[in-house]
Amino acid sequence: MKKGQKKTQQRLKRPKPFFDKRSKRWIAKVFVGNGKYRTRSCKSKEECHNAIDELWQTRTAVSQHGQMSVKDARDLWLKLGDWKAKTVSDYTDTSEKFEPIFDIPIDLLSTVHVNELLDSIDSSAMRKRVRKVLGTLLQFCVRRKLTKKNVAAESEPVKHERQLIEVFDHGEPQELFKVMSDRWASPTELMFRLALRPGEVWGLHWRDWKGRQLTVARNVKEINGRQVVETTKTTAGNRTLLLDDRAIELLTARKEEAKKRKLDKPAMPIFATTTGVYQRQSNYRNKVWRPALQAAGLEYRVPYTLRHTSVTWMLNSGRVSLAAVSKWIGHKTIDTTLRHYAHLMVGEFEQVANFWSGIGVNDA
Repeated sequence: MKKGQKKTQQRLKRPKPFFDKRSKRWIAKVFVGNGKYRTRSCKSKEECHNAIDELWQTRTAVSQHGQMSVKDARDLWLKLGDWKAKTVSDYTDTSEKFEPIFDIPIDLLSTVHVNELLDSIDSSAMRKRVRKVLGTLLQFCVRRKLTKKNVAAESEPVKHERQLIEVFDHGEPQELFKVMSDRWASPTELMFRLALRPGEVWGLHWRDWKGRQLTVARNVKEINGRQVVETTKTTAGNRTLLLDDRAIELLTARKEEAKKRKLDKPAMPIFATTTGVYQRQSNYRNKVWRPALQAAGLEYRVPYTLRHTSVTWMLNSGRVSLAAVSKWIGHKTIDTTLRHYAHLMVGEFEQVANFWSGIGVNDA
């Protein structure tokens, strides 16, 4: 065996953990090519084995492909990431938008490539999402020295063009409730009166209702046809609302109906199906919401429009403060409320003009 050949063969073998007596810690050391090693300091032998697995997977990917492509880096990133199933699903769906740059070597990716990718996407919301996820991927590659810099962070920022939602006119929500059966009219009206998100209505449990108080603590979503029950969007989203007489009347009628079907247990959804499980938003939207709009002679809008309409009416009434509305609907700050609803607020300048018109010159 020639000089240096034995050392090369040792580098190509999968390394084993070794214990450093001076630091009293386990060390994972993996050869990654170009005369370079990567090391990890670990507290236990098991942790050291896991570190070697991670480093070896990175080394294997680089050695097999020479220059790792964006697609290879994406697959490695998704494989090594320690995330919840929902996060993995979201990242996988979004990263499919990287297809135009999949074949580009990760270390040759430039801001020009990123900008061209973003320009090819129509939705500003999706452009913003793609830029964020690509930046997370490239940051992963920078940490593992697969590329030198995060070019997504250096690309042009995406200006989110928020799509304006056409709210209901006065009287239209009531027309909508009339054409619905009592079973569906009650959750729909409650969605409107309390300015709840559709998923928050379906996530309400009987234990959340106590007298005049209703606690909003969960949100029911559908992701790729699968129902997911999660907490509200922010910590501020967990809130307790004070009910008016009409809201209590709706819940009381629903309670009596649930008792007949033995669906009134504390942990059961208030607006459960006949089998006692959460309603599916897609079923409600296709079988209840859309036919009701047609029967009432109204243009199609998403169910979320009820929340926007409720908030808009409260803000434009002049009787409810912006701070109270922001807290009621579960926004973390007033700035969030303004960003979403400022374009729907009318009459602010008229209020200022009326204020000053009532003050004389000597009073100023």
